[in-house]
Amino acid sequence: MTSAREERIAPTAYYTAYAWHRLGLPHAALFRHRRGALLYWSFRLGGEWLLSRLSGSPLLVASLEVRHRSIEWAIERRAPDRVVELGAGLSRRGVTWAADRAVAFVEFDLPHVIATKRALLERRASPRLLTTLGRALELRGVDVLGDEFSPNLERALAGAARPVVVAEGLLSYFDRAQQRRVVEAVARALPAGGALVIDVRVRKGRSNAALHGLRAGIRVATRGRGSGEDFATDADVEALLRDAGFGEARPIDPGEVPGLAGRASLSSVWVASAAS
Repeated sequence: MTSAREERIAPTAYYTAYAWHRLGLPHAALFRHRRGALLYWSFRLGGEWLLSRLSGSPLLVASLEVRHRSIEWAIERRAPDRVVELGAGLSRRGVTWAADRAVAFVEFDLPHVIATKRALLERRASPRLLTTLGRALELRGVDVLGDEFSPNLERALAGAARPVVVAEGLLSYFDRAQQRRVVEAVARALPAGGALVIDVRVRKGRSNAALHGLRAGIRVATRGRGSGEDFATDADVEALLRDAGFGEARPIDPGEVPGLAGRASLSSVWVASAAS
């Protein structure tokens, strides 16, 4: 019997895809969906501004933008020869890297999510773009919590010298044991020149009001989903990554990223290098 997780596309996938479209990010229009528009505007018109002011937290879409651009910057700095995204959802990242940067890109997500994404591409992408993506973008229907994940990840990384594995928003769905399972699988599969880029929520240094605001925003925007286990401190995040087998692990300050000085996100982006 299939679970609800296996049957449904997470509301966050629709919401973020539409948010990237509203922000004008490259290729995001390919993945806009009426469900994403409904979630986006329902939250925006239903009190997002008031929630932000009362909690002292950034607008949800602004926080997501800082997270997304920080992850992009972290990937770029690694000059990858291959990128693998876990829980890619309806993100426009794979199309952008494959089509505009000519970097081999592999996306992992549940089979029905991959089927939806493939259908959107076939319906909206130009023949020329589809031809390009046919050479550089691979969509794999794989559950990252399933037994088939590790061998599929190893095959996806085979032959790459500087691969980056990225998981945006994914670990926030999982409890600590599931988070550990995913990062350990990545650590085992990455070659010495590889890295993992993730985002997590860390409670230390955040006001309770801001954290409650973020959680409330996520619950409203995603109908109660996508609000998993947070970390108490940066040291806890580093311990998770080190214990999984990574070498250096550090958070990215948005101030390091061009164009993000002075902007805040309630998610922390981390880069973990494969052990040498």
